[in-house]
Amino acid sequence: MRRSKRKQPAAVNSSSSDEESPIEVSQSQVTTKGQSQPPSTQEVAKTTKKDPEPSSQGTKAHCHYCRDQLEGKSSNGTKHLWRHLERCSSYLTSSKQTMLKLLAPTDGSKPTNWIFSQTTSRELLVKMVIAHEQPFVFVEQPLFRAVVASLQPKFKFFTQTTLKTEVMALYNSMKEKLAVEISGVDRVALTTDLWTSSNQSPYMVISAHFISSDWTLKTHIISFKELLTPHTGVAIAEQLVNVMNEWKILDKVASITVDNAASNDSAITRVISMA
Repeated sequence: MRRSKRKQPAAVNSSSSDEESPIEVSQSQVTTKGQSQPPSTQEVAKTTKKDPEPSSQGTKAHCHYCRDQLEGKSSNGTKHLWRHLERCSSYLTSSKQTMLKLLAPTDGSKPTNWIFSQTTSRELLVKMVIAHEQPFVFVEQPLFRAVVASLQPKFKFFTQTTLKTEVMALYNSMKEKLAVEISGVDRVALTTDLWTSSNQSPYMVISAHFISSDWTLKTHIISFKELLTPHTGVAIAEQLVNVMNEWKILDKVASITVDNAASNDSAITRVISMA
């Protein structure tokens, strides 16, 4: 039987990746099984320099880091220079500092010192839970907390009850900002649709479309509420009017777009009579 060659894992063949790693690691400083590799011959040549003129003690070289004098004759080889670099505290300190070097910003800006902010991290966590539709209990999961603690031990965790409060506070804050923006426009167009969730709960979503003060077309969901059955024209009309009153746009609505369901026809007729 002919055996196929075992493919090398993608993680091992990292040198073939087109993506540039944000951290540079010098190959001469990669460790194997916890042991440091000795400096290469090229590195020895970079870190030591032969004195231009022989002294009374013969040809000497000096270390760029600690300035110690070393034997500089070519016949002495480089082994003694290797041994010096392996115990040179100045060289070892410099090597450790440059082992992990962050790449400079590509936009030409100067790198800034990063300062941990509990408030900023907390706000980002709340937004992440919302954007990725995570359950509130997510912030109490042990493995998630272990990961965050390994990245920033100073981060103060909170419960799912606190997270729910934070989510609603963020929602109300964004709703207030949107209400202020909508109050400054003259006309608003609405679109609405009904759909059923995976757990068979019926919902009605209403989106607002308008031109902002800087002439940008904007679309925002202004209502995402459960609509109890039966979905009659009266029920749909009442939901539409209640949302328009909530956002104070009853006199600004220029059009309402719905699908071709018969109940929507009666709903729009009723909205016109109520406006």
